[in-house]
Order: sequence, then structure tokens, then C-alpha cells
Amino acid sequence: MAQRGRLDVIRYIQVAAHERFDQLHGIVQVEVRTALKLSDEELQSISDRLREQLGREPRLEVRVDPNLFGGIQLQIGDKVYDGTVKSQLDRLRNDVTRQFSDHARTHLEQFIST
Repeated sequence: MAQRGRLDVIRYIQVAAHERFDQLHGIVQVEVRTALKLSDEELQSISDRLREQLGREPRLEVRVDPNLFGGIQLQIGDKVYDGTVKSQLDRLRNDVTRQFSDHARTHLEQFIST
């Protein structure tokens, strides 16, 4: 690789080799995001439940993000499972805005003065 000037791809080869190893051994990478640091017992419980649901061995990569306010977010491959307080508040805000907008459209005459 060095003779052909391809040392820049070593990192990609390493990542692909790790992914293939995990695939062959039934390991799935799971990114866990929470607002607060989780205890070992909580992490074990998450790991056990994921193992049961996925039928594979989860490898947890835990990140603390105080912007989430609370709850948990899991990313498995390209799927995101979001049970954070932030996402629930965002959904609530969107629902209230949509409901107000719908109500305003159906009752527009109340807002227009002649």
C-alpha cells in the first residue's frame, strides 16, 4: 500500500474489518445518548433488553448530552429510537402549533375585522 501511495485508506480498511468482525460474531453497535451519566446497572439493563429484542450482542457506545434534558436516544445502524424529553417537547410544540394553525384557518373570520 505504501509503494502505491494508498496509506490514506488504512483507516477505512480498519473500520471495514471491525464491521465485518462484528457482523460475523453477531455484534451490533448501539449509540446510547442520555442527558445524565447512566449507572452500570442501567447500562446492563439496556444491554440485556437490546440483546433480547435484537437477538444479537449489543456493543454500547454511551454519550452524555445535557441538551436532551432527560430520557434516552438509541441509534442502531441508521435507525434512531428517540425517547428523550427534548423530542417529546418538540413533538408537543409541533402539535400545538399545527392545531392552532388548523383552528385559525377554520375560524379565519374571527381574526379578520371589517
